[in-house]
Amino acid sequence: MTTEQSPLIYGCMGLGGTWGPGALAGRPDPAELVAQAHHAIDAALAAGITTFDHADIYKDGRAEEVFGTVLAERPELRETISIQSKVGIILGDPQRYDSSPAHVSGGVVRILERLGIPQLDTLLIHRPDPLTSWNELAETLGKLREDGLVKRFGVSNMSAAQMSAFERAFGEAPVAAQIQLSLQHRNLLESSVLFNASDAPVESGFVEYCRAKNVEIQAWSPLAGGIYDPAKSGEAVAEVLATRELVGDIAKSLDCSAEAVVLAFLLKLPWEVRPVVGTTNPARIAACADAAAVAERMSREDWYRLWTAARGHSVP
Repeated sequence: MTTEQSPLIYGCMGLGGTWGPGALAGRPDPAELVAQAHHAIDAALAAGITTFDHADIYKDGRAEEVFGTVLAERPELRETISIQSKVGIILGDPQRYDSSPAHVSGGVVRILERLGIPQLDTLLIHRPDPLTSWNELAETLGKLREDGLVKRFGVSNMSAAQMSAFERAFGEAPVAAQIQLSLQHRNLLESSVLFNASDAPVESGFVEYCRAKNVEIQAWSPLAGGIYDPAKSGEAVAEVLATRELVGDIAKSLDCSAEAVVLAFLLKLPWEVRPVVGTTNPARIAACADAAAVAERMSREDWYRLWTAARGHSVP
């Protein structure tokens, strides 16, 4: 069992079963979902993971409800883990973002009810809402803290400029910024080398802002849906096939799992990235456990080989 705290975060979206509306009690398999959650949470804890990530939209709230059921059965877990959730997206036609006071405040109350806890450790605003001003949002978050419902606040899918606007309105920087980042989704990484090498616009200053303000960078979908698993078969574009093969070769040379190699690609960055691992398969969770150690052992050459393979061509 891993004794040190892992940089990994466990993403709880899958705990709610398949997508679709409805509460846990209305599902045909509520007991099965709860049992699956127990196994996944135990695997995460065994890997040293102590931060658990939710969002109010995950499986129409069922992921939080399942997690809350686990907490009710094992209340001692609450003393050793950190729970974060996100609010601000409304699924539907049209899908929309809503950071208005009513939606954020009401959303937090419903999140806490589903989880069965009195306070969230961290709340992230899931997406920027162009119809809500930063000052209005800051006032809402301040009231949530004043009422004791949330300890800390962060953002998700926001740029450096938007985080600066958040900070000016709220009086403090977000504690965390969650963004899509993986060997496949390399936008943030590519911007570090393409600033003067491409005509395409790139994000500027995200990493620098986070490092300067001590904002934790969290990477969602860090395994890219398992696209680089060497065990996968079937057709794929050339760069994916080449990267799969390379991941397998590096895994053999470092005597580790393919999952650990893919995560190590992010953990080797000097950004202190925290990947959010979302599989419900205990074996895959365990396969991720040594990613930080693998990152330390991975050579700079292998890291660049992975980047080059995923890009399909060399860096400029």
